Amino acid sequence: MMKLCAMMVLLVVLATAHQTSYVDLAGEIEAPPGELSDAVSMVQEGAGEDDSAAGDIVYRISYNTRYEANSGSSVASKGDFKIKIWGDGSPSDTGTLFLVTHPGYSCKAAQAAECFADIKGVVKATDSTKCNCDPSKSGYSESAAQWEPLTGRVQHTYVSAPNVGQITKVEVTTTSSDSWVPEFIKVNTNSIETGNGNGIYYMDVNKAINSGATFTATTTATDSNGVQVNMDDKASHRYGIVKCENAVC
Repeated sequence: MMKLCAMMVLLVVLATAHQTSYVDLAGEIEAPPGELSDAVSMVQEGAGEDDSAAGDIVYRISYNTRYEANSGSSVASKGDFKIKIWGDGSPSDTGTLFLVTHPGYSCKAAQAAECFADIKGVVKATDSTKCNCDPSKSGYSESAAQWEPLTGRVQHTYVSAPNVGQITKVEVTTTSSDSWVPEFIKVNTNSIETGNGNGIYYMDVNKAINSGATFTATTTATDSNGVQVNMDDKASHRYGIVKCENAVC
């Protein structure tokens, strides 16, 4: 009888443990420098619901500069790039946000962790913080930053901005004539803590972005045959924004 009771208690414990919900264990582990662990959490139970109907959310943005075997000078850029995101909510856009400087390059100069946006999209650096990789800082030196090509690898940033709801349009701009050629840009609106949010959006870019060529993508775009961009038709992805629906995007 004692053995039977012990077995029943063990089964209850195991069942309880099995019901424990982990939204994204991989997200608890810091990704290697230049890489982003970005599982599609919207396939988790409860994803697709909005944790923050009003106020700011964190947009986790990842991108991959097209690989180039030599110096990367024709695909990477030493310019600054900004992003603006539109949605079906209120407000209807995020306003113009800083996205990245020197995409496709890696800064080898040492700098404090506060110089980078944290997982909440907050840069904690003060005016006195030495940020050797930030061209906007006084005393910045391009040569001292030691930028080296890093093409063909995923890079990422976190941006805190107003929640615009389901994304409908994305625009990337720059005032630099030095072109950047990303293979893709991906915007994850889901909460890193819960997995809930407005979803994950993928854009196949593969074209130069510079002062004379803005990148603009929408969810209502159609391909050359007039068919609206959709997740299942991979050939259509280069025409607009695809909302991810699978476990890999």
